[in-house]
Amino acid sequence: MTFDRDEIRSCMLFNGVTDSETEDFLKRHPCKIRRFDKGDCVITREELSENIGVVLEGTLGIYSDSYYGGHAMVGIGGRDYLFGFIAMFYNHAHSITSLYSRGCRVAYFSVPSGQTPVDFISTTSPGIISNIFDALTTHIRHDFDHIYYIGTDSVSVKLTRYLLYQREEQNQNFVELGMNRTELSNFLSVYRTSLSREIGRMVKENIIEPVGKDKIRILDLQALIDIEQTSYK
Repeated sequence: MTFDRDEIRSCMLFNGVTDSETEDFLKRHPCKIRRFDKGDCVITREELSENIGVVLEGTLGIYSDSYYGGHAMVGIGGRDYLFGFIAMFYNHAHSITSLYSRGCRVAYFSVPSGQTPVDFISTTSPGIISNIFDALTTHIRHDFDHIYYIGTDSVSVKLTRYLLYQREEQNQNFVELGMNRTELSNFLSVYRTSLSREIGRMVKENIIEPVGKDKIRILDLQALIDIEQTSYK
C-alpha cells in the first residue's frame, strides 16, 4: 500500500524530527502500510528482526507464549505502539495479533538484512532514537501496571484495580475496556466464569453498570476504592 508522507511524518518516530532526517530514515528503511482485520497476525517472532512496526490506527492484543503451549494476554497496544527490531529486547518473546482492531493499520519500516541494533543507532538521528526509547519506556510502565493488576489472588481486587486505573487514564467514570470479557479474563489471569460472577455481583450491588460488550460505567466510586483498600489489610 502506498502511503501519505504527511501521515508518516505524524508517526511517533518522527516527533520533533526535521524533514531531512525523516527522508533519510525512509531511504534507509523503506515504509509500507498494511491493514489488518480482527484476529489477523500482525507479526511473528521470526519476523521481529526484519521490521520496525508502529501502529497508526486501531488496537493490537499483545500475547506471550505460555509454558503449556498456548498464549496469554500481556497487554494492549494502541496508536504509536512500537514493536519489532530495536524493540526486540523488550518484546522479543511476544507474538502480537490485532485481536481488537477495527480497520487496524500498521506502518512497517524494513531493516536491512544483517543490520545490528548498534548499526541502527549509529546511523539514525538522535531525535528518532529518543522517540524510540520514549515509546519503550511507556511499554515498560504498562508492564508494571499489568503486574500491579494481577498481583493478588482476589478476582474482585484485580477487576477493581483495572477499573480504577482505566478511570484515571481515561479521566471519566465511563470506562472503555477495549476488549471483551474473555480477553479481559485472560489479561487479568482469571477464569472467565469467575470474572463474570464478580461483574454480576458488582452490578447487583450497583457498583458498576455494563454498557455493551466492552464498556463499564462506574456508579459507586467509593465502593471500588474500599474493595481495592482490602488488598492492603
